[in-house]
Amino acid sequence: MNKKVLFIASYPKSGNTFMRAIISSLIYSEDGVFDFELFKRISLIDTNPFYDFVKKINKDDFLKLNNVETASKYWQLAQVKHYKLTKNFIFKTHAANLAFKNHSYTSKESCMGVIYLVRDPRSIVPSYSYHLNISCNEVFENITKLNQITFNPKKNICVPLSNWAIHIKSWKNSNIPIIFVRFEDLVLDTINIIYKCIEFLNSINVQFNYSSKKIEKIYESTKFEKLKNTEEKEFTIGKDKNFFRKGSISNDELNLEMAAKLKNIFDDQMKEFNYF
Repeated sequence: MNKKVLFIASYPKSGNTFMRAIISSLIYSEDGVFDFELFKRISLIDTNPFYDFVKKINKDDFLKLNNVETASKYWQLAQVKHYKLTKNFIFKTHAANLAFKNHSYTSKESCMGVIYLVRDPRSIVPSYSYHLNISCNEVFENITKLNQITFNPKKNICVPLSNWAIHIKSWKNSNIPIIFVRFEDLVLDTINIIYKCIEFLNSINVQFNYSSKKIEKIYESTKFEKLKNTEEKEFTIGKDKNFFRKGSISNDELNLEMAAKLKNIFDDQMKEFNYF
């Protein structure tokens, strides 16, 4: 069992779920055929039961994990303790790798590597707007805010988010092995991205079996339309909207003024990832 975690990290609505489908099929299936049950093998770590241990350390702190000052003391401890709770070692996160009072979100002592998903912020805004059911203007304010804090879906573990550019830099500037994958390339060049991920996983000594046949089955079973159709048929009960929306690489849903503002604010990082 791997005692260090492997993160699939990203700013929200950047292709994290798509990558989870691919990596879970690669690591946890024999034939490469994706099944929605595989999502359980790559879960969000900043949720209970991964923080239940705090009860034994400090009951008051356990009730204050929605506060960044309290939660930050336990971020890495939760990552270190993961192997006592599950056989899984791969987790998703939307946290930036920032620190609060010298408590960083993660480090090379608790994390073996990071697969980081990058997406054009002009595409994130409308997608996040749909997901949160808020206006694009509100998302714009969030995605450009330096001190933005986010919570997990149960709203109980506080983690850092910051803005889109700082989020990228926080992981890039760490000393943890990392691979950057553009969402757009994941959609348009999926098989080559799978091989790129395999090369990275091999470099950090993650053990798994693969073949060209398995990779072809991963590709076929994780196509966006297939994932979307499966969700609509089997997982829409009790949900007011689908998680898989468009899977589009276009960035033409924003008005020109907002798109220009994002380009101006995030000019360096957008150039770095060829978002001209």
